[in-house]
Parts: sequence; structure tokens; C-alpha cells
Amino acid sequence: MILGIESSCDESALALYDPRSGLIGEWIHSQIVKHSEYGGVVPDIAVSEHLDNFSPLLSLARKEHNLARDVSKIAVTYGPGLVGCLGVGISVAKSLGVIWDIPVVGVNHLRGHAYSPFMALPLENDKSLREYLPHLGLLVSGGNTVLFSLNEKNQLIFSPTNTINYLTSSFGLTSFESNEIARTAEKVIPLVPVNQPRKTPVFIKYAAAAAVFLAFGYVGWTGYENKQDQLNFAKDQKQLEQKIQTATFVIESPLATIELNVDKELPKPYHVIAGAFQFTENAEKKVNQLKAKGFKAIILGKNKWGLTQVAYASFYKKTDAFKSLASVRKTDSRDAWLLVKKFD
Repeated sequence: MILGIESSCDESALALYDPRSGLIGEWIHSQIVKHSEYGGVVPDIAVSEHLDNFSPLLSLARKEHNLARDVSKIAVTYGPGLVGCLGVGISVAKSLGVIWDIPVVGVNHLRGHAYSPFMALPLENDKSLREYLPHLGLLVSGGNTVLFSLNEKNQLIFSPTNTINYLTSSFGLTSFESNEIARTAEKVIPLVPVNQPRKTPVFIKYAAAAAVFLAFGYVGWTGYENKQDQLNFAKDQKQLEQKIQTATFVIESPLATIELNVDKELPKPYHVIAGAFQFTENAEKKVNQLKAKGFKAIILGKNKWGLTQVAYASFYKKTDAFKSLASVRKTDSRDAWLLVKKFD
């Protein structure tokens, strides 16, 4: 089966397609409510929503199908669309491709629209598709307006219009036609290559030799200076040790010995991530849920996208972090992942 991933604008979508039987299932998260108060799609909000919702969509798909076993190829929208939104979908597709060891294919958004009326037909049955050909379609998607056709050979043919400005009629203005551009042919005089052996000037040879000599001289002198510094340091260190050994300290009233136990908190750069949240209250809720399950959950702070990251736990050693990650994926969430970063 083919797993389709779409994130070009304000909808996170997954779909499973079987070439033998057609569309198997689809899972969509719409952001209409999020953007309605702004009167249009806000790119930053759209990216944040994609980051939050692709993982739940994959979980829903996994409940109905064994994706790791059944999916043999991934198709993902690579354009046109919002750059940040496209990046999220492409990252999800490439990650799954690496994990499942299957190919990832980029799909043009407009071509997907053009072929979408035939999604219900099985791909391997050419006869059922030929019954609908030739096919004429009008595509209106975002800032793209395209008239296209599918011929009897199942070839997609676009028919752009270069003379009429449709944008003016959209605002109640009269359309206009552009004049044909006059083209004139000019005679091009070909360049005749001249094959002459090149000779390096004598002064360049001397300059290169001098540069090499100076470079070796500098390296040699620097090495000599470093060696002398090491010898002088060793000599001074030995003299200092002899002085310490021969020194005598007399303390008439010695103070009582005080033992201090200081626990130095070592940095923990390895974090098992549970998720990233747009709203801090959701992150705090997640921490409380994980603590109730026995995890040492903490809030790490915000990442470069402004999302609050929550970790199951943080570790000083990489080996301990990997052991914890394996345990979490087995017992709590298969979507947990490891972040390597030092926080202040």
C-alpha cells in the first residue's frame, strides 16, 4: 500500500491507497476553527498545528492498519504550498521512510488535485480509467488557476492562458489582452577557441616557492617555541614540587576538621521527549500525567518553534537514556524520541 501525506496549507492529512482496490482509509485534521478569527490562514499557526497533530493521526491509522508491515511506499506533497507546512509533512515522510526502510516520493500538489476524481478506481485496472478519458478539468487551488485535460494515454496536459488577466475581473475590473511580443533573430558569431600552451611567468614560480618556504619556516618555528614552552613548564613544575616537599608548616592551634558533603549536579544532556505543546497548560498537564505513572517528568523549555517540550526524564549518560527510551516505547508511547541538548 501507499501512504499519502499532505500538509501544504491548513490541513494535516494521511491516506492509505491500495493499487488493487483503491482508497483504503484517510485521516484528516482541519484547522478551520483556528484560523477563522483571522480571516485567512496564518502560516505560523498552521505549522504549529501540523507539528501537534501528525503524531495523533498516525496513532489513529495504526489502530486500523499495521503500517510498518503493509506500507511499501510513501507519497508526500512537496509543493506548491506554505514552506513551513510543507517542511513538516516532508520531515514526517522522510522519518517514516528511514524507520520502515521504504522509498519516499514527492508529489506535486496540483497533480494530486487533477487525479483525485479517479481515486476510487483501482490503479491496476486501466480499463475502468479509460472509460472516463479524455477528461477536462478546471483547478482552482490557492493562488493557482489551471485548465487541464487527461488524454487517452493517461497523460496530464495543462493549458495555461497567457493573454487574459483573470485577476482584474476578480475585482470587478475589465480584463485586457496583452500584445504579442515581437521577436527578432540575431546572427550569433561563434567563438573560435585558440589552443596555445600556457606558460607560467617566472616571477609567479619564485613567489610560490617563497610562500612555501615561509610557511614551512613558520610551522617549524612555532613547533620549536611550543617545545621550549613545554620544557620550561616541566622544569618550573619540578622546582615547585621540590619546594613543597622541603617546606615545613607549624600550626600552634590547629582547627578541628570539618567534613563537607557537596553533591554537584552534573549536566544531563540526554532527554527522552514525550511531546511538544503550543500552550504551557497542556505541557503542565502532560507532566502531571507522566508523574502519576511514575516517570520523573519535567518541562525543558521552549524549542525554536516556540513549543514547550516535555521529557519523561533526563540523563547524564547516553546508555541510560537509550535504555529508558526503549522502555518508554514499549510500555507507554511508541512516539517518544531522544533529544541531545544541554539546558542552562
